[in-house]
Amino acid sequence: MTDNPVTSIVDERAIGPGGAPFDWLIDSHRFPGWTFLHQSSYFDGIATVVDEDDDGVRPPELYIIDCNVWPPTEQCMSEICSDGAMHDRRLVAAQGEYRYWIRTLERSDSGGGERTQFERSVGGRFEALGPVLTLRSGCDAVVAAGVIYAVYWRPGADGKSLLRVDAHGATEIFEWPGRLDLLPLGPGRILIAAHNESRSVEQACYWLWDENGNNSSGTPLSGPHAFPAIAIDPDCALAWLGGDEILFCSASEEDTLQLHRFDVVSGTHRVAPLEGLGGGRSQRAKVKGMPEHLVWFWPRIDIGKGAGSWWIFNDVATYPGKRTICWFWNQDSNEVIELAWDPVRMPDVLGVLYSPGIDGYLLSMVNEVHRLAGLDSAMAAQAGRQLRWK
Repeated sequence: MTDNPVTSIVDERAIGPGGAPFDWLIDSHRFPGWTFLHQSSYFDGIATVVDEDDDGVRPPELYIIDCNVWPPTEQCMSEICSDGAMHDRRLVAAQGEYRYWIRTLERSDSGGGERTQFERSVGGRFEALGPVLTLRSGCDAVVAAGVIYAVYWRPGADGKSLLRVDAHGATEIFEWPGRLDLLPLGPGRILIAAHNESRSVEQACYWLWDENGNNSSGTPLSGPHAFPAIAIDPDCALAWLGGDEILFCSASEEDTLQLHRFDVVSGTHRVAPLEGLGGGRSQRAKVKGMPEHLVWFWPRIDIGKGAGSWWIFNDVATYPGKRTICWFWNQDSNEVIELAWDPVRMPDVLGVLYSPGIDGYLLSMVNEVHRLAGLDSAMAAQAGRQLRWK
């Protein structure tokens, strides 16, 4: 983390009013303690952070960070809730006034699993959803219209199971021998993507779970269906565009990222190269005490929702000299806006987030967050650019 305060976020290639380089920075806020706001744990402007005492004198405290106001606010959950150790809860979604959690009731050091409870909260009032379950660690979950869908690994099982959890109970709806990634497609509907560890297009598949009676199979589950390409990083680079359309990424033979716009029902498919964003590359690097050698940097982006038809493609690949923080892409107009910055600052950059409460974009860095200029101003400062779909 750099101790130098951020006073500007200037892109020399974008020209602002009066011919000066465009400055993205509107305002800054520094958190009092260690704070990391990542796309993966940020839900509609809400995130959590656990404050731990390095000396172990006091118990860990869970704080809710609300980025829907400016500057962001922090609230210690133990001040409004006396229901057990708050740091044993993990936020998995925020929808309207509700927060959804996975709570660890009892940990096991013998590999026998952890006693786990799914919960929903409003303010400091928590409500249990479904029964207490014994799960192995690493449970992942998404929420669609108040229903939790959770991928978990039962102690003694060889593969993953998918649970549907609501106020009435928990039902196992799917099993798979490997890793699964989930994407909500609206109320009662999710996409279940099999993680393709073999990187074989023949094994790139997904299932659709639809409780609205739209599956031709006559049951909620249909599949497997084929992806048109090998999806990479589906845990962070998979997004729902609305209707039956999704976004996902693959890598070309040259390891340029390819963005796919894919209809999961009809199979309609288009692809656009993301040249200059998150691409894989080889660069020479020197580590102290070792000879210079070639290092491979794997391509990777996170896809997050922006305002209206805008999406955020955070470049999370790490390589020396990197300047691009993210692209903003509009799914209706196809316009692209690039946010680039000083590569010296890049190690502290965690990504760009959208806050619906202030209808604005935030640049997240280690222990601080910066409010960015609106996209209309940024668009006026940059030359027009669009994705090239094929």
